Amino acid sequence: MRHKKSVTIGIPAHNEEANIHNLLNAVLAQKRENFELEKVIVICDGCIDATEKKAREFSKKYPIVEVVSDGQRKGKAQRLNELYRANSSDIMVTLDADIVLADDFVVNEIVKNINSEYVVAGANFQPHKGKTLFEKFINAGDALWYEIRKNDRNGDSVYNSAGCAMALDKDFAKSVLYPKDTVSDQVYLYLSIKLRGKKFFFSKKAVVLYQNPNSLKDLFSMNYRSQYGRQTAGKYFGDLFIREYRIHSVSKTKILLKMFVTKPFRTLLGVLYLFAIKFIPVKEQQIYKNGLWDTLKSTKNI
Repeated sequence: MRHKKSVTIGIPAHNEEANIHNLLNAVLAQKRENFELEKVIVICDGCIDATEKKAREFSKKYPIVEVVSDGQRKGKAQRLNELYRANSSDIMVTLDADIVLADDFVVNEIVKNINSEYVVAGANFQPHKGKTLFEKFINAGDALWYEIRKNDRNGDSVYNSAGCAMALDKDFAKSVLYPKDTVSDQVYLYLSIKLRGKKFFFSKKAVVLYQNPNSLKDLFSMNYRSQYGRQTAGKYFGDLFIREYRIHSVSKTKILLKMFVTKPFRTLLGVLYLFAIKFIPVKEQQIYKNGLWDTLKSTKNI
């Protein structure tokens, strides 16, 4: 009989009352073909809405779900530090609280790829179908960017590292400690993998959905955070950061030509979007230095 690895699923949550119940239902509905689920931990990060209440109601019905709350807001990265160190399962899976699992095999797909060589596996993060023209415009950019990044270095690329759904080898997870000013945990984690000479597995079949912003204000805020996160990672990893952010220009050209032939209008929108966001300036906010950021209300409507 094949040995199944044990898994603990950790969910850092800050004001996620709209989706926490749906996510927990989806987590418990996951098929466990290659793992044993030991525990699900919802760690509330200074929630001031009904997230904790809903999670505790759920845990009363399903004791496998544990809710942790100390009333403080420390930021996602610091909560990940706590989850990594509290974990005793073979594999630590972390999920953002504002995503949708596309099917019942997401956890199976990312967990099965963890071994001594591939110490972290990430899901395939895709935008939820846009309802407004603004969302569809952003989604077109995401779709084009996906075609460019999905096969970069056979998937083992910083651009495929999705902080929204990750599986980590227990020992490797305990070796990672995010600095206080980490707002892009996925970048810091990926570069930590490379620094240790290990590999990252991009699980294309493990699809999770996220909601894109539907306002310029939220788009700018999201981009500010992303740019600051990259700058911070550059400070910690230096030349490694520069090397890992390179994509071969020839492959980009071939992909663009192919996309223009098959989906010309959508590709044009994608190019315009990816070009436009390059002009959004980096805006440093004081809260970033504490690993925090403003909540984007429009991305919580998934």
